[in-house]
Parts: sequence; C-alpha cells; structure tokens
Amino acid sequence: MTNKAKKLFALISFILAALSSQHVLAQQKTLFCAESIEYNNLMGAAMCQFYCKQYSPDNCLESELKNGWKVDTASPKQVPEGIGDAKCTCIGQQYVLSKTSDKSKSTGTAFNKEIELLKKENELLKKEVLMLKNELNALKKKP
Repeated sequence: MTNKAKKLFALISFILAALSSQHVLAQQKTLFCAESIEYNNLMGAAMCQFYCKQYSPDNCLESELKNGWKVDTASPKQVPEGIGDAKCTCIGQQYVLSKTSDKSKSTGTAFNKEIELLKKENELLKKEVLMLKNELNALKKKP
C-alpha cells in the first residue's frame, strides 16, 4: 500500500468514526425548589416566605418535566436569605436538568445519510487499496 493510500484510508476511517458517534445537542440548567423555611425571630415567617417564594413557584419541578426537561441529579440544598441579623434559610432540592435539543433530532437524518455515503466511499477506497496492493505485488514480481 502506498503512503498516500495509507493516509487516505486513515483519514476516511477517522471521519467515519467521528461521524458515527452519537452527536446530541443538549441544554443543561440547574433548578432549586424550596420545600420549607427556617427563620429567626428578627425575620419572621411571612418575610421568610416572601424571600423563599422565588425558589418555590407553583409546580416547580413538574412544569420543567412537562416541558421536556429530565432530572440528571438531585441533591439537598439550603439557600440563606435575609438582611443583617434578620436571617432566613430556604430548604429544598437542587436539580440538574437536561433537555435534548429539537435541532439534533432534525439533523439526525442528515447525519445518517452522510454516514451511509461515507461508508460506501470507504468500501470503494478499501477496494481501491486492495487493487493497488495487488498491482504493487505484481510490479515487485516483474524482473
């Protein structure tokens, strides 16, 4: 096999390997959902609930799941809030969410077609390399 044919074969193999791996475009975000509160006497329950309300919208996690987000991880978390000595802690769960982009679904067909074309081209190159090997062996045998 000539040096040029080896390089071409390696390049095509690399491209095929890269394209055949799953290319998924995904979005990721974190979400904190407050489930309870802790407060001191200076803060008061009403003020603490006001601060923690930003972390506990109605159906905090459920609305995200309905919009196609999936939970990757969940862990307990506490978020301190307040001013000065008036302290409050929002207690809940920290979620890492991910969502597969619709764009990746539409481009999946194009990737598959390109992969098929590259596979066919790779097969043709393999045949060409084999023919070149045979030709080289025939040339070596000539006196």
